[in-house]
Amino acid sequence: YVEHPGVFVGKQFDFLIQDFSQSKIVVSRALLQKEKALTIIKKLEERLEEEEKIILDGVVVQLKEPFGALVDVGGVIGFLHVSQVRYGHCDNIADVLSVGQKIRVCLLAVEESRKGLAPRVSLSMKSVDPDPWHTIHESYEVGESYQGKVVKYAKFGAFIELAEGVEGLLHLSEMSWT
Repeated sequence: YVEHPGVFVGKQFDFLIQDFSQSKIVVSRALLQKEKALTIIKKLEERLEEEEKIILDGVVVQLKEPFGALVDVGGVIGFLHVSQVRYGHCDNIADVLSVGQKIRVCLLAVEESRKGLAPRVSLSMKSVDPDPWHTIHESYEVGESYQGKVVKYAKFGAFIELAEGVEGLLHLSEMSWT
């Protein structure tokens, strides 16, 4: 859907001819784009079978708060779920991403879609970087004291961020002696 089709006036595009007769011709830009996208998706699927990790450059095209963002990864729109943005806590995607922002993402999956729509492409930003929990033992020791930042409260306690992507639970019973 295009809200303001007037933005296309004077611009040139490639079109797919759907039908023509003596007095009319029917063209589609959407069908051509879909064919190109399906070709790209097929190549991505083949790469997923061969490679362990596929890193792609993308551009955020739309924020879908509170769920995530749509990202163009070279002719295909993929979905970046809010849980895949970073290892740390992310309540609001708009605090981390903005439309037009260039990002690097890891291709997680290409899944067949329902209702005959294009396949779903799932992306992750956090999978591009190493998981901070894999090296936590190098920075922290049991029994030592560390400073942290409270990032979220719950009825049973608070979540404390020690480093980006490393959060721990401070149970209500452990907050104070009094």
